[in-house]
Amino acid sequence: MMKHKTYRIVRSDGPQHGADTVPALKKRAYLQDTTHTPAPSDHFWNSRIGRFMLKMISRLVNTVRLVGRDRHHQNIRTSRKVLRAVRSFSEPGMAARCLAYLRQVEPAVFEEVVLSALEDAGLFVLRSRRYSGDGGIDGAAWLPTWGLCAIQIKRYRSHVCAAHVREFCDAVRRQSYSGGLFVHTGRSGASVYDYLAAGKIYLVSGDRLTRLVLNHVLEYGCLRKTSS
Repeated sequence: MMKHKTYRIVRSDGPQHGADTVPALKKRAYLQDTTHTPAPSDHFWNSRIGRFMLKMISRLVNTVRLVGRDRHHQNIRTSRKVLRAVRSFSEPGMAARCLAYLRQVEPAVFEEVVLSALEDAGLFVLRSRRYSGDGGIDGAAWLPTWGLCAIQIKRYRSHVCAAHVREFCDAVRRQSYSGGLFVHTGRSGASVYDYLAAGKIYLVSGDRLTRLVLNHVLEYGCLRKTSS
């Protein structure tokens, strides 16, 4: 019997692994969260059928939301071509080549690349209906056990701008999201970490970004669901 590859959304508080671990992740589906006992519904939405359903629902909802926005639809189509391109890379240096390629992608297309990768990871995604004047939110995703989280996506060639992280934290609190994912292609300087815990923000960059893009795996372990 032919064995099909499966992918899971991963919740992990551990350190990021090296880029050389990326191909190995394709061989194994797993779920880690030592800080939270999943509810039965969590198991369903993290199953193969659950992730597929969320992906298709997400695509349908966004198709309706973006009716008449031809630029968005074109960028989404381009984003899927970009994902196919980087996923065709081979070792050695697959992850490094992926990051270098993504840094060359036009910023609006890169936003859609990340949102398409999140859909491929089995998340329900809401894409922004505009690329400017969006209040600092490029999209949102429903994360099992955490709820609706805001997403900001930045294509950097060097270090992260700490002001962007601070403004995103403010937007997450102001708009009452459960937390946020700050996704970028740059280097995370020490100055940005002061804003993360207070705003329940998780950085997705470097190895975490390549695992998302190449392996359909998202880690978001440092977000914490809190009661009001």
